Amino acid sequence: MALALQIAVVTVFLVLGVVWGAVALGSQLDGVNEGQTADPLEVFFGVLRGKVVWPASATWIVAVLGGAVLALGILVAVAAARSRGRRSPVSSTFSRPRQHRRAAWSAATPRHHRHQPP
Repeated sequence: MALALQIAVVTVFLVLGVVWGAVALGSQLDGVNEGQTADPLEVFFGVLRGKVVWPASATWIVAVLGGAVLALGILVAVAAARSRGRRSPVSSTFSRPRQHRRAAWSAATPRHHRHQPP
């Protein structure tokens, strides 16, 4: 439950930040929204209410920032999956005590290929 709440809070801040950044930069590029506020919440709700103009270049900015956030999320997910220490069946075989390795090895090897493992 706590993880879901953290994800929700981070998502809200990311959306607010991306919209605010896109409107601020897009307004400068397109020359609209002169004298707009620096408050991200006011900009976000101003766009929703129609009081703040959504610049045309802001769409491209959102696409680029959204792609960057998505790529960062994928990298974090991959790093988290790798850090869990997933092990292959081979590594689990060699982490067993010596007598168990011999039993597992001899059961999986045809008789004519058997010799004592190290």
